Amino acid sequence: MPRLPHGRARPALAALALLAVTSCQIRRHANLGPRVDAQHVVAPLDADAAAVELTFYAGEFRVTGGGDAVLDLRATDNIEEFVPRVEFEREGRQLDVRAWVDADSRVDVWEGEDEYVNRWDARLGATVPLSLALELAACEAKVDLGGAAVRRLRAGGAAGSFEFDWSVRNAIELAELDFDLGAGHFKVMRLGNACATSSRFSLQAGDYLLDLAGEWPRPGLVRIEAQLCDVEVRVPAGLRVRVEGRDCDFGEVEVSGIAARGDGRWEDAAPGDAPAQVTIELAVKFGNVSIVRE
Repeated sequence: MPRLPHGRARPALAALALLAVTSCQIRRHANLGPRVDAQHVVAPLDADAAAVELTFYAGEFRVTGGGDAVLDLRATDNIEEFVPRVEFEREGRQLDVRAWVDADSRVDVWEGEDEYVNRWDARLGATVPLSLALELAACEAKVDLGGAAVRRLRAGGAAGSFEFDWSVRNAIELAELDFDLGAGHFKVMRLGNACATSSRFSLQAGDYLLDLAGEWPRPGLVRIEAQLCDVEVRVPAGLRVRVEGRDCDFGEVEVSGIAARGDGRWEDAAPGDAPAQVTIELAVKFGNVSIVRE
């Protein structure tokens, strides 16, 4: 996605995560100010496609789908050093949108955190196909993309509590689904409703729950790359799966409710030559993965 010009470069996600866990080295605390409410609405503008990038840290982050605008963002904070920024530009029928917390990275908002308020509520559109990028750190995030028209999703998260969900089916087929997560508590719920034929989860240093419930409109591939973490995969009753677990070094894989086929493979019986509805590929290093049939 093109980088739009703005006045102050935002901190990188990795730096934000490091900031969250090393706040004792920060030289000064953020200043409390009056509560400020702001709304930013980006209309479709007859676009055929849109790229939306949301970068947020240190607070509460909420996303829902099904809106009329490409992005409807409502931001509330009382931190003088934090300002929500939204920029967009259109080239032809393509719309590029960026929203981020413009902040002084030298301040500490973790001491006295009960007094600080920093919250985003974003609603994504249901008509214009979206390429969505999320960069989140040191926050409590609940992202429900049910009903949004997401064509591609890249999500990065660190140092917080994160839940990604598809409460209803994605409005269009999801061509790319890529998660890069670490150092936190994570849930990915009702993955079947994402309508993704292929998804990748790079997981490090945290605990994870992947729920494969939902409607799988066609066979899907779920690749899990796990290092130094614990991962639980829940397989709903009636969903036929195949597990490929041969690429595991110093990791432990436990599978229950799915027949073992030997050589690091498990697979549900299927009528005739019918393929599995979901294939789970595992690449585990110094981690634990548990796959449980519900």
